[in-house]
Amino acid sequence: MRKIYLPSIDSTNTWVKEHYQELSSDEITRVSAGEQTGGRGRFNRSWVSPKDQNIYVTYYFTLPKESKILSNLTQVLSLSITSLLKELDLDPQIKWPNDLLVNEKKIGGILCETIDMGTQYGIAIGAGINVNMPLDVLDTIDQRATSIYNELGERFTLDPLIDRLDQLFFEDLSLLKTKGFAAHFSRYNSLLAFKNEPVTLNLGAETLQGTLHSIKEDGRLNLLLPSGEIKTVSSGDLNLQH
Repeated sequence: MRKIYLPSIDSTNTWVKEHYQELSSDEITRVSAGEQTGGRGRFNRSWVSPKDQNIYVTYYFTLPKESKILSNLTQVLSLSITSLLKELDLDPQIKWPNDLLVNEKKIGGILCETIDMGTQYGIAIGAGINVNMPLDVLDTIDQRATSIYNELGERFTLDPLIDRLDQLFFEDLSLLKTKGFAAHFSRYNSLLAFKNEPVTLNLGAETLQGTLHSIKEDGRLNLLLPSGEIKTVSSGDLNLQH
């Protein structure tokens, strides 16, 4: 694996999308940054990325266009991050499809973007994990957020955490490639946040309200509608009803 460190960058995902032609198609490249000046989450939301406090990382690799696992990449990286957090004695949950929660507060998120390369896709899958971010900075975020430091009262050196995340993600990705998402299903299902709770799901063109019922073995979400119908969705912005 090639490792690239950038002291300051607008976004690790953006950098990969701009430089992918310089990167190998035959191995995974990991790009990490000391800070991001234009960090992005899903739906182009801003991701607060102060200098030398948190993990900002993007993995780049390629997959054939016909690959059946494209839609599960973010879910599998979310599992890798939960494994890392559990090793630190935290109790994480996954807000479908790919946000990481601790004590119902966001501690990490994932953004996966594809690059059309003809017969294959370049994959830029980025993660932000709040590690040493103090409470006064967490309070500036536009949703309930936390950090490893905020939860444990202990500061961590970032490089060993990133190296461990590399190992966990490579193992989980290898299993996904050989066995499909079904091999991760029970683990993901056990970590699913908001089960049997009333939720709102924004699909862009429409918004659904219902109860979070379950996930399918392919990673899609089952939403129990007030009518009693179960609607299965493959993407969306999920939130608890208030």
